Order: sequence, then structure tokens, then C-alpha cells
Amino acid sequence: MIRPHRWLLMALALAMLGCESATRVTIEQVNEELRLLEPQEQLDFLRKKTSVDRVGDAARLQGTEAVVLTWCSLVGGLDGTGTAEVPDLPGGALGPDTDLRNELLKSLHRSDVAGSPAQILGSLDTAPVTVSAIVPPLVQVNQRIDVVIQALGRTRSLRGGVLMSTPLRQTVTGRGGQTLYGETWAYAEGKVTPSHGRLAFGERAPTRETIGYAPAGGTSTVTGYLALALRRADIYSAALITLSINEQFPDAARVLGARSIRISVPQYYRSQWERFAQVIAEIRCRPPRGRALRTHINDLAGDLKGDDPVLAQQAAFKLEALAPESVPALEGALRSPRQEVRLLAARTLAAMREPAGITPLMHTIELGSETNRRLAAHYLNFYSQHNVRDFQKKLLADSDPEVRYRALLGLEQTQEDAPYATHQDARGEDFKITRVQTAGPAALVVKARNPRRFVFFGPELTLRPPFKQ
Repeated sequence: MIRPHRWLLMALALAMLGCESATRVTIEQVNEELRLLEPQEQLDFLRKKTSVDRVGDAARLQGTEAVVLTWCSLVGGLDGTGTAEVPDLPGGALGPDTDLRNELLKSLHRSDVAGSPAQILGSLDTAPVTVSAIVPPLVQVNQRIDVVIQALGRTRSLRGGVLMSTPLRQTVTGRGGQTLYGETWAYAEGKVTPSHGRLAFGERAPTRETIGYAPAGGTSTVTGYLALALRRADIYSAALITLSINEQFPDAARVLGARSIRISVPQYYRSQWERFAQVIAEIRCRPPRGRALRTHINDLAGDLKGDDPVLAQQAAFKLEALAPESVPALEGALRSPRQEVRLLAARTLAAMREPAGITPLMHTIELGSETNRRLAAHYLNFYSQHNVRDFQKKLLADSDPEVRYRALLGLEQTQEDAPYATHQDARGEDFKITRVQTAGPAALVVKARNPRRFVFFGPELTLRPPFKQ
């Protein structure tokens, strides 16, 4: 048996001690070390402390998935179509120490309702229910979300019912398939509209009117955000990644600890946060400089102009992460004889909010295919220049309703006086309908209290109940 040399063991021990001490350094200590340094000196200092380069290789993005919320509650105001029995749920359905009946009684006590909670629970005018909602990524505090209500037990109908105030808790599935409940992310309440057996979250109602929904009946109590989880805990790596991101997107990243970085999505990227996430992953903590950078950009420009669409899109994200140095290469791609290359370059410039992308996007809308015209109309909304707004006003008379819709959204985002005549046609508790008179066909814009929006174009527009004509 060969014994390792004593000096080798000592070197290994020192290396392990160094790794352990690096994880014990706090962000306050790192900030103190960086306080008197210039921005470039800060980057150089941190690059000596860690070997990380590409952000996507050193960390993985979190917060990109929708979150399922659920809990039990009670629907009141029924006309004898509820149930006096509280069914037994499968063991541990609400957690190891939670019983459905006791939970409903506690909720009634907290709600301070008139009458005995036990009598209310035993009335045929009430029904125990489960309440579910899906919270999208980057949800905002007070954002309204749609809620699905499913009756429990022998309830015959939820028609005319009102859902009592219900906390909705984060739901995850444990290793053994057990449902686990986390923090409260939203509250739900309001009138219940029966679904008449329609699909709800992919499941058909087992009996008529026992599944209902409350449009925009939930209110978020949290703000969703993206986060980078470092694959290896190291405060210097977290600090270097944060500075590298903020160099490209000021104040977008903030260190939370040796393993976590909070990411704020810039306002102009909020409707394109998936693209923003892709660009973040391509940011280099050790980007090439000088001639090496120019060679790298030229290679990416060649991939962008190539025949492989996947490789071209990846090159676009990498070029976007290298702004503003990559702008000349993208402007050169605008002169490509191939329309798909010109459009990809223009979309990338639009995401970077570079004015060079405006004219190619306008030309694509005027002369491109149906798919490309719609894409160009969408990316034109990244700009707020006057000539863009004037062009979007003309698009309100376009023959393609999808292009008109994108133009309408773009003009709405400017938050200026509407360039079209509007008047209110109908209003409900959970919606409003606005008639928009444009240079072309009239439009009806239907908005729920959450961001959901439907737009209908046409010379003759007919509404069905409960909407007024």
C-alpha cells in the first residue's frame, strides 16, 4: 500500500479549509473589500477570487414556474342545494394535523359570522369546497387571479353561492406523493359562477354545477421574482455574477447569500421575461476583450445568419448579452438578403431597445408574411418613440386583427391620451367592456380585473348575456 506524502495531505487540508472559509465570508465583508475600488477594479478583484464565467453554467434560474395554490373553504348563500354533511377527506389531505370540519369551524369563527358556526356548517344552504388557483411567475401584490371552486360531499349545485374569504396556500407534492402546504400566497372570495360541467384544470366536473369559478376572485399577497441558485455556495462567485449582470442591466441583481441571487426583471422585459432569463444565462463574468471580443461577436453573427434556426436563436441571445458591443454586428445582419435573418436581428435590437431595429420591423409589418408581421408588431412594442406610436395608430386599421391587437397593446402601454375614441358599453363586478372606435373596424376590449384581456374586431359586434349590447 502506497502512503500519500505528508505534504500532499497538508495541501489538501489547506484547500478544504480555504473552501470552508470562503463560504463563511459574508456579503457585508465583501462589500467592505469592494467599497474603495472603481467598478472595473471590483470586477478584477472578484475574478481573482473565483473561476466562474458563464452565468448559466454557475447557477440555475428559479421562479419560472407557475405555483398551484389550494385550501378548503365554505360557500354560503345556496338555496338548499348544499349539504349538511362534512365529508371525510383522505388521511392527511390537509396536512397531518388538520381535519376538514375543524378547519371550517375555525374559518367561521375567524370570519365573525352571525349565528352558530356549527349550525351554519350543518345547513343545506352551505357547502364545503376546495378552492384552487394558479399563480403565474412574477405575480404582483394585489394582482387578481382566477379561482376554481369544487364542491365536496353531496352538494347538488353551487349556483347563487358566495365563497367566504379563503387563504390559498402554496401546494407541492412530497417524495411519497403526499400533498404538502406552504405559506399563504393569496386570498379568495366572491360570487361563484357554476361551470355546468365544463373543464376545470383539465378535469371534467363529475356532476352538474358542482364545480364553479370566481373570475379574478383571488388577490395575491406576494410578489414573485426570479432567483439564481448557485450550484456551489461561494459569496465571491455570487458577488461577481451580480456585478456582471448589473453591468448589463443596472440594479437587476442583488446578492441574498452565498448560494442565492435575487433577479428583478426590467419593466420593458416583463412581458418577455423568458427571453430575459435566456439572456441572463448567457452573460459572461469573464467576457473576451479587444480583438478576441470582436472575433467572438463575428462568430456569433455568422451563426445568426446560418441555416440552423436553433443555433441562430442561441446566437441572438448571446449577442444580446454582449450589448452594446454587439450592435454593429446586428445592424450588419439587417442587410441580409434573407428576411428571417433580418427579422431575428431586428427582434434582438428591439429587445435591446436599439433604434436601429425600428425601421426593419416596420418594413416586415408592411411586406412580410402573416407570422412575421405579427412577430414584428409584437416586438415594436419595446419602443416608445413618436414615430413608432404614429405607425401603430395606422396599424389600428390593418386587415389582420392580431396586428391590430398588438398595436392596441403598444399604444396602451404608452399611457398617453388614447388616439382613438372610446366609450363604456358594459361593466360588471369582475369585468369591463370598452368599445374602441379606430380608423378601421371597431373593437371591443374585454378586461377582467386581472391582466386577462380579450379583443374582438368587426363592424357588427353582438354580446351575449350577462353582457349588455
